[in-house]
Amino acid sequence: MRTSCLPRPLRRRGSVSDDSSSSSSELTTSSTSVWNLKRRSDHKVNRESEHSVPSAKIGMRAECLEFYRSSHKKTWKAKKGPPSATAIGFREQYAVAAWREKDTQRDDGVNLVMVEIHSPLIKEVLARVFVGYRNLAINVRLLEFYGIPAPFVHRWEKFLAAVDQAKGETRRHLNLLKEVLEPQIRDVVLEARDLVPRGLISFQLLWTLFEPGKLVYYETSKQDRAYLVDSVVCNRDDVVLWIWWIDYDGEKLGLSRGGLTIDKFEGFKDIQDLKIMPLELKKNSEQVKTSLIDRGRRWRSLLGSYHKTYDGTYLQASGGGSVKHWVEDVPIMIDGKMYAKYAGQNELDLEDLELLDNDRIGRLSTARKDHELPTESTSLDGPQSTSISVPAKDGASQKTSSSAVTKRSDSAKGEDTALADLTDDQYLLCTPWLRGYCFSRKAWVMFMTDSVKDKTWNEEAYEHLVLKPEDKSTLRTFVDSQLKSPKDFDDVLRGKGKGVIVLLSGPHGVGKTLTAESIAEVIKRPLYSLSESELGNDTGGLEDGLGEVLDVCERWTAVLLLEECDMFLADRSRNRLVPATLRLMEYHRGVLFLTTNHHEQLDSAFTSQVDLSLQYPALDQAARLKIWTNLLKKNALSDEEGKVTSMTEDELEDLSRIEVNGRDIRGIVKTSRLLAAKDASSVQMKHVDQVLRMRVPANRMAGHQMYY
Repeated sequence: MRTSCLPRPLRRRGSVSDDSSSSSSELTTSSTSVWNLKRRSDHKVNRESEHSVPSAKIGMRAECLEFYRSSHKKTWKAKKGPPSATAIGFREQYAVAAWREKDTQRDDGVNLVMVEIHSPLIKEVLARVFVGYRNLAINVRLLEFYGIPAPFVHRWEKFLAAVDQAKGETRRHLNLLKEVLEPQIRDVVLEARDLVPRGLISFQLLWTLFEPGKLVYYETSKQDRAYLVDSVVCNRDDVVLWIWWIDYDGEKLGLSRGGLTIDKFEGFKDIQDLKIMPLELKKNSEQVKTSLIDRGRRWRSLLGSYHKTYDGTYLQASGGGSVKHWVEDVPIMIDGKMYAKYAGQNELDLEDLELLDNDRIGRLSTARKDHELPTESTSLDGPQSTSISVPAKDGASQKTSSSAVTKRSDSAKGEDTALADLTDDQYLLCTPWLRGYCFSRKAWVMFMTDSVKDKTWNEEAYEHLVLKPEDKSTLRTFVDSQLKSPKDFDDVLRGKGKGVIVLLSGPHGVGKTLTAESIAEVIKRPLYSLSESELGNDTGGLEDGLGEVLDVCERWTAVLLLEECDMFLADRSRNRLVPATLRLMEYHRGVLFLTTNHHEQLDSAFTSQVDLSLQYPALDQAARLKIWTNLLKKNALSDEEGKVTSMTEDELEDLSRIEVNGRDIRGIVKTSRLLAAKDASSVQMKHVDQVLRMRVPANRMAGHQMYY
């Protein structure tokens, strides 16, 4: 078994991805220095068993067998013993074997290239010293450490204590190992012991901070993160930490692996200024831990299918990376399962949570065949996936595992109860990112857990609809009945006709879209709005696009709004898309609203499937007055005496004479509200007049008096 030596260069098979990256870079693969001892193929030793050592005597000779060479181009020679001393069968009788090479940068110096431990007495003690140290298996036939052995640097004090406590033959064997390692390790340990208590570190000693199996702190996208260190690699210009965190792929919780990079710096640096540092050295570390655990609990509680409101930054995949966008109080759907199915991203390659067991990971990942020779990249290759490197502040960058689209089966709305429960230590490692759909941006994106808010429903919206009372009552009753008893709507064919199709016809701006929005609010369901431009104009694209939409709407029990449906449902003699559209709609099980400005052009096969059809006339003055009143009342404020200030009835009556539709009125009020906010007041007539001058032609003002 060969252990990881630090520092040494990383040799990558692939790379990794994270939740926040849009650029890529390659890790340095060529790096050499005095303190960076590479393992070379020319360190090969004779592993032929020319001498057979009884198993009971392996490693029991209390001596150190030493080998030396003047350069890596020369062959190894034993200081004592026959020419065949390099054979494994001969070496195994010694407790320890040390391989030293002349230091080309010092005339009187030598470097320890490798130490080989055969003694079962030493291995028994080391098994206790290195409990919890990742990627290190002690109980193997050939236990080898190269260069500056990082495990001993990290656990040097424990090792010395174990030597002091040992007795008899065990102590003799341990002292042999101590005498070999101490000259190689002493300076590193002493310097780190001097710097770290003062809160300082140098780039050359940076790796000593990061023991595999320990937690590290990292700030990314203004969010605190904790990761578990798996291994550390030192290159000439950076240090790479391979780390684990917990993620969700839409089916299960698991471990994702990635890399964090710290670029080279000169002199000494305050540890608190590092973007990546041991969590235990972070100021207020206990407070940070508590916060991370709380966030992890909330993240875990949101794994499933949830309709929420979002206010903050989200990430959207773009060109092999991701782009940040900001939204404010927009409706979203959290659903990792549907994200994995439809977002078009690579599948998250998650490992089992049991890999968090440090002892188990060591046994699984580091045990090798006895005859295997050392290589430069043993146990430090990255995962076989594509790499995305994220530039970060202060010389840090992040890489994480990318993923591939896999279609998955649906599950019930709400929490995924099949997921494993987590411990506090595991909640610490949970990603803060939730995957789902942003309705306002019509995109599959990733949300920050801390920016997710509960949805507030506007149950008064339906009451403010400018619609005949009898039509409002019929529509509400019809939709409520379908939600309560969907089986009553079933067709003769199983699965067919279980949905409700409502057709809304009329000119622009009369309230068709608002009707669907209001129904969604009052029945407390997500609204998925779709226009013809989003589905394409070919049959294949239409079936795939509309099929995806119907699938997610059924899972989310969402109200689907297909606006301006004329393109898909016009008379089939002029539209080859009609049959495909009809097939998909026949089997939709939810509430479907369709709007059109040209009812007469719709195909008769479609109109025969409509469950409810509402005709919207052009707005008259009374309807406009109601819309103006409803919208402006929402923007009324209280004055200093607590009285509600708003526009007068005469002013509202005057506005209702202007020939504008409901959409125009909404836009005018929205802009007027912005002007009023600047004045810190409710919307007044002067604000509305200012907008009217810009938006409404004079011939449509219908004698409206400009008050200001």
